[in-house]
Formats: sequence, C-alpha cells, structure tokens
Amino acid sequence: MEPAIGIGPATRDLLPNIIQLGASHYAKDHPALRTDYLAWLYLKNPAGPAKVVSATEGASWMGMIALIPVRLAVNDRVQDACYAIHVLSHPAHRGKSLFAKMISHAKQVLADSNVWLIGHPNTPSTPGWTRQHMHFRPPLAPYLAPLRNPLGGYALAPLADKPSLLSLPPSIWKLPTNDGIVRVRHDPDFIYWRYLQAPARKYSLTCVSSKQGPIAIYVTRPFKGPLRLAVHWSATPSLPKPVFSTVTKPTLIMYPEAAQPADGSTHSPWRLPLRRRLPFFATTWTAEAEPPLDFSGVTLAASDF
Repeated sequence: MEPAIGIGPATRDLLPNIIQLGASHYAKDHPALRTDYLAWLYLKNPAGPAKVVSATEGASWMGMIALIPVRLAVNDRVQDACYAIHVLSHPAHRGKSLFAKMISHAKQVLADSNVWLIGHPNTPSTPGWTRQHMHFRPPLAPYLAPLRNPLGGYALAPLADKPSLLSLPPSIWKLPTNDGIVRVRHDPDFIYWRYLQAPARKYSLTCVSSKQGPIAIYVTRPFKGPLRLAVHWSATPSLPKPVFSTVTKPTLIMYPEAAQPADGSTHSPWRLPLRRRLPFFATTWTAEAEPPLDFSGVTLAASDF
C-alpha cells in the first residue's frame, strides 16, 4: 500500500502521534518525547504553528518532518522561511523512500508559497538532502571570540523576563538593511518565546550598555566545560565595537568557514583547529540574486532546539 503524504499545521491532537513515532528513534529522556516541549516548539512560536509533513498508512505514522516557521530580514523586506527538524522514518518502514517522498511534497508546497527551507542536517542525512537539490551554503565552523577588555567601558546585565526585553530601545531590534546579509528577524515576543520560555535548554541573555544606554544583546548557552555557544545577537549602529568583544567567558561562534564575520558579531576570531563542520542549507527555490545573498547573519536562533 502506497503511504499517504500530507502537510498541514501542527495541532495539539497530533502530538501523541509525533511522540509515538519519535519513540522509535530518540532516547527515552529526549525532549522531543515530551508534550510540553513539543507544544512550545510546534504551537507557541510567534511566527506561527509548525507545519508537519507526514507519511501515514491508515492511522499509523510511518515518517514525518517538522517545519518550524521563522521570519527573515532580506535587505529591506521580510521573507518567510522554515527550519526542517525532527526528520524521522519508522524503522519498520525504512527503505521505502519516505524521506524523498516527504521532502518532494514539502518542496512543492513551500515553493508555491515562496517559503524558504533551511536546515542543519546531520552527517547521515546530508546526502539525502543533497539529492533533493537543497542550496547548501559554506558549512559553519567553530570560532572563539576574543575575551572582553575589562576596561572597555561597557556594562553587562542579564535579561531574565519579558519586561526587561520590552524596556530595551527600539534600535536594539532594528536590523540593518540593503547590505545583502540575510538575518533572523526578532522582537521581544520572539526572543522571549525562543529563549526565556524554552523548556529543554537554559539560555543566558545579556544586555550590553554604554554610558548612553543599551546598545546590544547577545544570547549564549552552555556548551562544553567552561565554553559557551553563541546562538543570537543584535546591536545598534552606535556600538563602535563588535558584539562579542564584550564577552567575559570563552564563547564559541559558529560561522561560515573561510569567511570573516561581516555582520558586526565579532572581530579577529580564532578559528579553532577542530574538524567538526555544521552543514547548512538555505533553499530559496529560485535563481540566486546577483550578487549572491549572504546567509552569515542567519544565526542558530531558530535551529538550536
């Protein structure tokens, strides 16, 4: 029997099916098997509910792909996109080309709606995404940000709740335009949902201030040992130095390999001698603009789940 391939908005009624399918793949303590985590990720996103691509046979779920909405800033316009995560096929149904069938259906729906598709596939699934003609960008590599000069004159303060986000000046949330860099759009609602409400990871939000007031924010989380991982940042034009010139703890930044940060995140980062790379595709369905779009501003904000 040929599986039924469909796509539709996530609803709370679908969560038991998603958890049941996920149990065939994830360890018992994985957050993707928790209703509170899936409800947060799939249903409470300010950009809208997730879309779920499913392969079913009657009432049985054979495979799925979750598409998490995110809004991008592309020069002076807004672009809808989504991240592909939770790419699953049940072990009993592997070998039936479920992935190819699901992504082929999703590609048609997303292309017709002009919704870009973004993903950070793991090593085993990268060949499958390549065969589906995703637009792979330079892989992300780990860089270490220089530590802050304690005499630099900047004050750092934690952001721990919605009121503290709402108190920041509008310039914090305004992204540069017409520089060719694609960025994740953000506002207090997105940052609050994405980091302060996240049920599976603990993030630290930091406000950077000068004598004139707040001029930047950045978000990090624990990585390994004393290292932290940067996942999001933004600065006003009045910040004379890059955002991560102000960090006080060793901080990793995943940035396109063989490129220098062009979005004001850091300067003189140390390229770590690690072999690990993070594959990254951002598929726009159309021929690239001239000059090509620069996706270095697409942080891990939407994919570091």
